[in-house]
Amino acid sequence: LRPGERTGPERLAERLLVAPGQRRLLDAVYAALVHGGHLTADGTVTALHHDAAAFGAELARTHPHSA
Repeated sequence: LRPGERTGPERLAERLLVAPGQRRLLDAVYAALVHGGHLTADGTVTALHHDAAAFGAELARTHPHSA
């Protein structure tokens, strides 16, 4: 998926060849992507640019027990 591309749960399931019995898991992942800002409510892929190293350092700093 590329930024600006639009997809929905049905189309994504087809594209990823998700087995019908696993569809509810894909729906949960899709909802998490929307919640995290990676997809908009209408299914448009967003362009989030995060510095992975900085993000990792911030997580280690704020959650040292998990590092």
